[in-house]
Amino acid sequence: MGLYDEKGLFDTSTARRPIFIQRHYRKLAAAQMATAEGNDMVCDVYDMAEPANAESISNAEKSAQAKPVADFPDAISGPMSFVFRSGRYYGKLTAFDAKASRPCLAAKALKGKR
Repeated sequence: MGLYDEKGLFDTSTARRPIFIQRHYRKLAAAQMATAEGNDMVCDVYDMAEPANAESISNAEKSAQAKPVADFPDAISGPMSFVFRSGRYYGKLTAFDAKASRPCLAAKALKGKR
């Protein structure tokens, strides 16, 4: 797991770094995970300082393919990702290949383990 501040964000593979800086990003916690089948995923949780910033980045990154997720009012899911926000936090679970379990299923499994 890695923890990155504003300067360290540029060391990550985040393609849209400037948009996070513009929206007052504070920290990123990034972790690699594996599904039960052994397929890799990445979980990124961004501390955006204020709920409005988390909502703003969520809206800016929303994919046209994303769909609402039952039981997660501030979440959307696509074929390879699960994106959510909670208060000042913005998070993403991203699968690396189509064989990986859908990230939405992993998110549902994690929900009960808070």
